[in-house]
Amino acid sequence: MKFTNGKFTGTYNQCRDYLGASIPREHPENWPDGPWEVVEPEPVVHVPTTEQLLYTLEEARKAAEDQGVTINGIRHSGAASNRQALNEALQAAAEFELAEFASWKDSDGAYHPNVPVTDVHSALRQIGLRRMNLIAQEGAYAQQIQSGAITTYAEIEALEWDA
Repeated sequence: MKFTNGKFTGTYNQCRDYLGASIPREHPENWPDGPWEVVEPEPVVHVPTTEQLLYTLEEARKAAEDQGVTINGIRHSGAASNRQALNEALQAAAEFELAEFASWKDSDGAYHPNVPVTDVHSALRQIGLRRMNLIAQEGAYAQQIQSGAITTYAEIEALEWDA
């Protein structure tokens, strides 16, 4: 806690030394050379580092990727784990020469019968294209962070992800 009389500002011990007197800690209004007032501390404002902002930007891009694409009413997430699952399903379809999947579970947990392999392949291709566009946007936004044009988490949250 700090105190001021308009000419000097300091902690209790600094004020006591400044005044060269024994003063009661609990009653600054009774100190000599007053009136003395308690100085309210400045609020601590967290200023994120460039690295913290870049990490948050990457997480925002990944969240945009996760939205994925919808093919014939079936949503396919663009998350890394789902891209891997799509690849594995397409490899199996190629190996067993399947034209359709008897049952397909979408990224929202719903099941769909008789889903053409071409639809899943199309979804994976569109996810890849969307991901490339999102990464390009992330690069442009990262430059803005590095140049100081974007300096807060709120600015990152407000970014538009068009892909």
